[in-house]
Amino acid sequence: MKQSLLWRGALSILFVVFLSTGWGQITTFSYTGGAQTYTVPPGVTSIQIESWGAQGGASYACGGPVDDDGGLGGYSIGNLAVTPGEILNIYVGGKPTTLIGGGTGAGGFNGGGNCGEWAGGGGGASDVRQSGASLFDRVIVGAGGGGGNTGCPNHGTGGAGGGLLGNNGIAHTGYSIGYGGTAVSGGSGGGGAASGYFGQGGNGSGYHRAGGGGGWYGGGGGYAAGAGGGSSYLDGVTSASTAAGLRVGHGQIIIEVLCDGLVPDISAVEVCEGEEVTLSAVSTNGGTVTWDGGVTDGIAFEPPVGLNTYNATSDNDDDCAYTIDILVNPTPVVTLSASSLVICDGETVTFTSGGDADTYTFDPIDVVDGDPYSPADLGTATYT
Repeated sequence: MKQSLLWRGALSILFVVFLSTGWGQITTFSYTGGAQTYTVPPGVTSIQIESWGAQGGASYACGGPVDDDGGLGGYSIGNLAVTPGEILNIYVGGKPTTLIGGGTGAGGFNGGGNCGEWAGGGGGASDVRQSGASLFDRVIVGAGGGGGNTGCPNHGTGGAGGGLLGNNGIAHTGYSIGYGGTAVSGGSGGGGAASGYFGQGGNGSGYHRAGGGGGWYGGGGGYAAGAGGGSSYLDGVTSASTAAGLRVGHGQIIIEVLCDGLVPDISAVEVCEGEEVTLSAVSTNGGTVTWDGGVTDGIAFEPPVGLNTYNATSDNDDDCAYTIDILVNPTPVVTLSASSLVICDGETVTFTSGGDADTYTFDPIDVVDGDPYSPADLGTATYT
């Protein structure tokens, strides 16, 4: 008895549907003393950021009360282009506590300079970082104010955090102020206090030395006079502005979504050549959605082989644009050969697969690619 052997290739496709919902929101970040994060909501491509730096630290009048004379924190506002699901790193500046007695007091979180006996430390800057967490990844900065420096009598007041330029410290009795940070350099320190530098206010360690405010560039420390405020930064955002000396206490950051994400309904994001895809999106604001690339919303079409990008827009100004990538794989060639198409009972046949696939699985499952195989039954059998 002889057996006839038949074979055919098989291919399976995984379809995935991605759904998201759009929403508008305002998120407020307060001082915590550590880094925080913000995840861009689905469908959102534009946000507004407001950033207030922290006030500089208070100083201690000899024999008197604490004088809350640190420079006020600076303010920046601007719009940032973002990607749905993107994670931004958030740093909210801190106002340092007052050091009473000897030693060195810590500056405010996120760049405030240290202070010495009786003086105030620099306020920390508040910033948002995109595509990383380094100082170079900052896209907007609200600068911190310089530390105060009261003494006996009142020697000085901390300079306000910028503006694009930090304010100089104030001297009441002729001693050495710290200068404000600029867009390209830190402020100079006075009377032995350190100068500010990129992202850091100058340290004022030592008797009656105040710390500079943090910022894009930090303010310089001051001796028996106020320290300089840091500079703010806006180059990473649009429709932007900044102002000096607005914030009392710790810093703050507020993020507001500027457009509502469309709600998409995508039949598949990866298909094989010749298969259809349906793209649809709904505006929660009642807008009419239009696709580019000749696509009609909700109507199935056959995309070409390769990676295809399709964009949806709404005629409602409150809606974000929406972008989706559809990958169309070419139909793979799957081949199967046999050492013989007709064998006798007890003989073996060897199957060999080929073509464009990465892996091959046989039916029956006990067939192994390239190994001799002995069919169990007489007659004609089909192998896949």
